[in-house]
Amino acid sequence: MNSAGLYIHIPFCISKCSYCDFFSIPGTEIPDSYITRLIQEHEYRKNQANALWSSVYVGGGTPSLLSEKHIARLFAAVLPNCTKDVEITFECNPDDVRPELISALKDSGVTRISLGIQSFSNEKLEFCKRRSSKEINEKALELIQKADFHHFSADLIAGLPPLNDDGNQLMYDISRLISFGVDHISLYALTLEEGTPLFNQVKHNPQLIDESKSDELWIMGRDYLEAHGFSQYEVSNFASEKNQSVHNKKYWNMENYAGIGAGATGTFYNGASALRFTNTLNIEEYIHCAFNEQEEKITINENDCINEYLMMGFRTLNGIKPSVFYERFGIPLSTRIEPSFSLWLKNQKAVITADGNYALNRDGLLLLNTFLMEIMV
Repeated sequence: MNSAGLYIHIPFCISKCSYCDFFSIPGTEIPDSYITRLIQEHEYRKNQANALWSSVYVGGGTPSLLSEKHIARLFAAVLPNCTKDVEITFECNPDDVRPELISALKDSGVTRISLGIQSFSNEKLEFCKRRSSKEINEKALELIQKADFHHFSADLIAGLPPLNDDGNQLMYDISRLISFGVDHISLYALTLEEGTPLFNQVKHNPQLIDESKSDELWIMGRDYLEAHGFSQYEVSNFASEKNQSVHNKKYWNMENYAGIGAGATGTFYNGASALRFTNTLNIEEYIHCAFNEQEEKITINENDCINEYLMMGFRTLNGIKPSVFYERFGIPLSTRIEPSFSLWLKNQKAVITADGNYALNRDGLLLLNTFLMEIMV
């Protein structure tokens, strides 16, 4: 049977971070009716995909608000449709990590915990309204380290205000994560998303953010990670080859994935076109309406699929293999990326790998958006 990825959205948060623009609603407890509906939608999407899940990602929102009972119910429904070597990732807020939660995740087959650290600076965490602290972060990391999961991911953000001695702070943040055995780190440069509280704060106080400094900090962080054994394999993701995220690579390789939960998105590819569906953001509508009535469906045409493939493929250090591109779309890769790629190659911002893939190098990735603007049709 074919394989696909499954994304499960838990759109509940006790509080919202000031930089976040992901869909979530206030809540301290997740209703049983939402879990029941997730299980029902899983059955629906499983039949729609006609595939086994080779990766499962539980994101949010705040999945770690799920009770142990909810976790057991949810995975009892999902696991029978998974491959034997499935990667199962579960996002956690450090403040929620406790021995009972960790035991429930291990018992349910979770293979990777993804922890939202962002910083070990209490000043930064408080400023951006993170439900955490340096001490809470360290306690969560310690508990997960002792639990010995197959994989252990964490996120950091470079450039969070206030900008005080950030170079030393970011190096400390990275080294502290490594000391707890984290094997995959996502390092993001702070971006301002319109409509978020932080965006509005900066609009009235521009001195809070220095985007050029944030970029410089991110480069410092990248270099430090690579010097300590974490290879950049995508714009913001660092790990050795054996520790890379299977689920995220499905997005970047444009492989089939289903999404369940309010606000979740899934995409099924059919040759050079695709069908994408996105569930309603209304929780009550999600729980009570038929799935085919509350979801928004769009067909992605061949040209848009090609643009997405280029956008996703060139995010990765592995880049795009011309033979795979031709097999998928029936046209040479060169017709869509030349003469731009040759110029970037000449300017030492791109490479042709030993495997014959066309890719931007680590310096070229810093200018990814510029490159994509040149080749998009």
